[in-house]
Amino acid sequence: MQAIGLCRFSYPALGGFQVEHDSIEARIAYLYDDTRLEERFRLFDTVALPCLRAQTDADFTLIIVVGDQFPAHHRQRLEQLIAAVPQAIIHSDETGDERRAG
Repeated sequence: MQAIGLCRFSYPALGGFQVEHDSIEARIAYLYDDTRLEERFRLFDTVALPCLRAQTDADFTLIIVVGDQFPAHHRQRLEQLIAAVPQAIIHSDETGDERRAG
């Protein structure tokens, strides 16, 4: 049996788990703030990735969802972090309903 995981790394959904903002532009600015993303990367690199790398059963897929406006330099960093985990893929999606994304 294959397991499929979903990680909303930094996706500006309409609905779901986020701090309320007056506009989608304000939400995107909050989500893609360099200080916030630095913390997000630190947690991903020190908590999530070691667990993924330690998996003995490679029959899984982790879909990492980011918004289509996710800054390119952060996307490159994310790609570098998951390069050693072939089961992890990045899926970029436009802002929309959080239940539809991914």
